[in-house]
Amino acid sequence: MTEFHDDEVSTGRGDEAAVPARSGCGDHCCRRGSRDGRSDLAALVEAPGFSGSVLGGHPLTVGAAMPLLDEVVAVTAAGPVILNDIGVHHSPSTLGGLLPAGQEKVGLRLHPDLIGAAVACDPAGGTPPSLRLFDDADAAVHTSYLTHTSDRLAFEALGMLGAAPDGASGPDFPPFRPASEVQPPEDQIDLFDTVLDDGGLSRVSSLFAGRCADATEVPAPALPEVLEKAAQRALPLSLCATGSGCQQLHTGRIDAARENCGNLLVVSGRARMMVTLPLLGACWITWTQGIWGPTGAVELYDRHGYCCAVLTQTGPVSAADHAQWDALLHEVAGWHQAA
Repeated sequence: MTEFHDDEVSTGRGDEAAVPARSGCGDHCCRRGSRDGRSDLAALVEAPGFSGSVLGGHPLTVGAAMPLLDEVVAVTAAGPVILNDIGVHHSPSTLGGLLPAGQEKVGLRLHPDLIGAAVACDPAGGTPPSLRLFDDADAAVHTSYLTHTSDRLAFEALGMLGAAPDGASGPDFPPFRPASEVQPPEDQIDLFDTVLDDGGLSRVSSLFAGRCADATEVPAPALPEVLEKAAQRALPLSLCATGSGCQQLHTGRIDAARENCGNLLVVSGRARMMVTLPLLGACWITWTQGIWGPTGAVELYDRHGYCCAVLTQTGPVSAADHAQWDALLHEVAGWHQAA
């Protein structure tokens, strides 16, 4: 099983934000930056023996070059959730862009205003070469580790990306509506955009205020049952870990799900998602428009009110698979509405 490297990628979530009443957990996973008070970026480049470079190109231009690396181990950590996948990157999309599709690809969605720096790290201490993305507060949000099948020349060429000319803001991206203008989300892209735009704070506020139709809060212990039944039926799902300015998605059938000592492990192809259930602040079952009409989603929030994961069906799924997922979520939501 692939290691998660959860000691190397932090959440980029600050405990200073104004959030719903469930904030203030004080856990290390919810704090911005490293344990000694420095930012993740500073801790990395100032570490003894560090060898690498902060890339000069716009971070999203760097992101657009990620498919050239070939196969990587892609890791995104978001507080209680960490998603690990092995594959070749899609070209990253952004706010307003399409959701990544394809079971053999690593999907990233990046916020153009929240991704601050990209660093190419040379191998050190048994850690392979890696490309790391940081948010605008220098907190680590994503790491892609090279494998023996990666294109090392493409990795070396990343260092040749020059800085953008004065006045240039990087690549152009499609227009999007801010989270405040999409309440509640009208479709699945709106849902992912609202979470990526402000970390899900406006979204969770709307959920608690009852402004989202067909939304039911369920206790975190209900999550393993949902995923275990999805695995028994081999249902296709998109697993999304959402950090500060970065979402990583994997789409594929759920092969296995198991909870042990408060940790839920979900297996789909070569992807692994780990959820630390005691560190969740809220778990909601919601519905937004997908290709088959209203499509169920499980939204996970940390104790600060930030969204850390979305689990739903996206892209071309069969009517039968959609019906089974819909029935499963309605069943679980119905139990807790009745309670």
